[in-house]
Amino acid sequence: MDLFDWAPRFPVCIVFGHEVEGISAEISALCDTHVRIPMLGCKHSLNVATAGGVVIYELLRKYRNLCR
Repeated sequence: MDLFDWAPRFPVCIVFGHEVEGISAEISALCDTHVRIPMLGCKHSLNVATAGGVVIYELLRKYRNLCR
């Protein structure tokens, strides 16, 4: 699911995977939703720190909208 279309249920737990290997099958099976960050151009992944910043910022934005 696209990050910007995702409607998380709070509280939420986020799991970030390795840029190449992702997350293990065992962890993946425990996840309710798999979210991707849409990107333009030739890139297919971001480093985990950048991805974390993008996802956490979007979660904060969505949470603040729920609190209004």
